[in-house]
Amino acid sequence: MKSRLFLLHLVISFLLLGVYAISAQVLFIREFLVVFYGNELCFGILFAVWLSGITFGAFLGSKIIGRVHDTFRLFLILQAIMCVLLPFQIYLARITGTFFEVPPGEYLSFSDIVYGSLISILPFSSVIGFAFPFACKTFLKKGRREATGIGWVYVFESAGSMIGGVALTFYLITYFQTFQIIMILSLALLANCFVLSVLSVSKGMKFSFTVLFLCLFVAYMVLLFSMKIEKIEAFSVEKRWNAFHRGLKLLESIDSRYQNLTVGYGNGQYNFYGNGQYITSSPDAYRSATFAHFVLSEHPHPDKVLLIGGGAGGVIKEMLKHHISVLHYVELDPQLIRVIKRNLPPEDKSAFGDERVKIFSADGRYFVKKSPEKYDMIIVNLPDPSTAMLNRFYTVDFFKEAKMILKKDGVFVTGVSSTVNYIGREIGDYSGSVYHSLLEIFPIVLATPGEKHYFFATSSPGVITSDVEILSHRYNQRHIESDYFSKYHFAVLLPQDRIRFLRQSLSERSSFSINTDFKPITYYYNLILWDIYSGERDNTNVFISLRAMNLRMCILLLVFFVVIRTVYVVFKGERLETHLRFNCLFAIMTTGFAGMSLEIILIFAFQNIYGYIYQMIGLIIAIFMIGLALGGWAMNRMIQKESARWIGILAAIEISLAVYSFILPYIIRDIFPFLMWNIGLRMPSEYLFISLIVIVGILTGSQFPLISKIMIERKGEPGRVAGIVDSLDHMGAFLGALIIGAAFVPLLGIQETCFFIGAFKVVSIVFLTTYIVLSISSNRWCFMKHSGSM
Repeated sequence: MKSRLFLLHLVISFLLLGVYAISAQVLFIREFLVVFYGNELCFGILFAVWLSGITFGAFLGSKIIGRVHDTFRLFLILQAIMCVLLPFQIYLARITGTFFEVPPGEYLSFSDIVYGSLISILPFSSVIGFAFPFACKTFLKKGRREATGIGWVYVFESAGSMIGGVALTFYLITYFQTFQIIMILSLALLANCFVLSVLSVSKGMKFSFTVLFLCLFVAYMVLLFSMKIEKIEAFSVEKRWNAFHRGLKLLESIDSRYQNLTVGYGNGQYNFYGNGQYITSSPDAYRSATFAHFVLSEHPHPDKVLLIGGGAGGVIKEMLKHHISVLHYVELDPQLIRVIKRNLPPEDKSAFGDERVKIFSADGRYFVKKSPEKYDMIIVNLPDPSTAMLNRFYTVDFFKEAKMILKKDGVFVTGVSSTVNYIGREIGDYSGSVYHSLLEIFPIVLATPGEKHYFFATSSPGVITSDVEILSHRYNQRHIESDYFSKYHFAVLLPQDRIRFLRQSLSERSSFSINTDFKPITYYYNLILWDIYSGERDNTNVFISLRAMNLRMCILLLVFFVVIRTVYVVFKGERLETHLRFNCLFAIMTTGFAGMSLEIILIFAFQNIYGYIYQMIGLIIAIFMIGLALGGWAMNRMIQKESARWIGILAAIEISLAVYSFILPYIIRDIFPFLMWNIGLRMPSEYLFISLIVIVGILTGSQFPLISKIMIERKGEPGRVAGIVDSLDHMGAFLGALIIGAAFVPLLGIQETCFFIGAFKVVSIVFLTTYIVLSISSNRWCFMKHSGSM
């Protein structure tokens, strides 16, 4: 009975390890999204650092596990270390900005981002990876079969990650602060460790272990229920704020469903930030008036207006002076509007109550797709496409959707940051990609100079204009009273020589690329500008050089690798067992790469099609973990058979992953938009889309126990095998996280990136096929030799 109870709590510890790991990963992502201004580049860096830590930890564990006498005792100690380490690492993540002297208005450099991630994440993820081989060895000592035992640990941990992702997304984040969540999860882990120590640790160490876990448990209970943890939360948030907003007093910090919202006060203004990125200020009458009157004057009679983002800082009040009849204002985060309203002057706040104004809390992309209205103007007043989420509003696909709900003489307005007097290569490519993307949809596009390039697009001639007299006449006809804008501002905003220069610079530029949902190149150009704005240009030439990358070049590199490997095997005369070991480890590495890469691609695609990824990111990760658990469980059941052609089964899974990678872009591009918009099956199509993620998880998860089985059958030590396979799996995922989101998807696009992933798996298939052929030839030779001797 005691043995069964112990085994139950051991399984619970594997589940809790998965819960703790995925929760830590999500919490780190949330923290660094604030520090890195919401840029999804941090996803790739954070996943890469996280996975490199797990890779290093698992590899180190595999090396020393044979020297550890009591693996279970060390496994318990490692869980205690996790509980102590995580809150400290989260605190380090929050104060990352204090490590680097970043002047106000500049970004953290890419090197700062990498260093900050390494300091804050690597120690914790290394412990997670280090614990895995010891967890497997402990489970194997309880009578489990070697290969299936490793597989079950993998399944239980993946299932725990799934549970943690769902619980965190839909409950914990909603009702608790970050350090409260850590305390709750740590208490569960410590309580289970306490029970395990009572049930199993040898008598000489039982007292010290039970006291250790009991003391930690009581300490965390006191922190949680004495409200001291809230003071730690507030103190660390204040530290994070002061690192980037010196001179501004932090008034409020709120974690909404979509972002971290902060309010700072200084020089008589309230400043609002989302994930650390500036949104708007109040009062800011001059900027609001200039934007509203300049933009609306570009239409002769703006009656129905759609404003996407950026309307809560006084812009709406100024727009209503143009006597428009309908103003639809779309803002993704309703919490943002509530926060801003609390700090608006009465006259700005009253504008929201105007009967002409209707506020929609929705994703702007989805709203445009579903809107039954026809508008005179659609104004996109969002931050620059510095994130994949924002880039969706600067693509040919979105411009086409917007045109569908514009009237015949309607005007579409957007803009990106620029420089006043100089259009260099980086700025030219950045602005040019938006300009030429608009020209793909609208025959007439006007670009205006300044610190921000505004683009006005229409299908009807004679609507938009850079003629100062025409714009002044339109403005005067509307009898607008404003202390901050007059007809004379048009001459300042539209100097004719600079307009001609800008038009010529954008029209003649040959290096531009069209920005699409499937190839978000403007997002990549913004990453180049990020490096410039950070004050360090060390990486700029690297980013620019990468633009020359194409699918053919990547395929040639893979072919070169295959040739080099083949020559090495043939001329060195590598033993079949060594050849098989390399092929298995290469297969698990490429599978880790493919699994992480396809998950990132599907996250991008879901965001482009359905437009609310920040609501679903936790669920998507959890769904992927379900696939991993299902794949590991199914393969574990299969390998309980006494014998089978495991190499052939591995090759079949590899082929399935390659084929899936090749056909995935066509499924995403053709099937799901058709189901959603042509047939109207929005909700069923979402569930069907999620099934794509499950398939990736199943194919990825099935290989871990299978390759462990193959290597253990070749007399591999189980704990060492578990560590090495886990290490290579995460190394592949590390490479996928590092290069796919930040480089391949923006530069190659989703389709060509999927083709590269498929080609990478083809290399693994070639290696496995070579082994099978060599193995058959060797067996035939041995048979012939044996027959001859007879």
